[in-house]
Amino acid sequence: MTKSVSRSPFIAIIGAGPAGLMAAERLSALSYRVAIYDRMPMPGRKFLMAGRGGLNLTHTEPLDHFLAHYGEAREFITRGVIH
Repeated sequence: MTKSVSRSPFIAIIGAGPAGLMAAERLSALSYRVAIYDRMPMPGRKFLMAGRGGLNLTHTEPLDHFLAHYGEAREFITRGVIH
């Protein structure tokens, strides 16, 4: 009996923060073989640490100017920012 060898590309992702984890998840869903490498001992550690104080999103500019950065997603973001 022979083992089948995966022909999908192998992708190494450097950084296990939110962006690296998202990239790995998306690539894995597309059947790529993925490995994540990070200096920290636990994946997503920075993300978890930032969550201790809430979302940790800080801006001092007026709300309309801040929301303008998000283009088409402005309406979606507005629902989460304005109570």
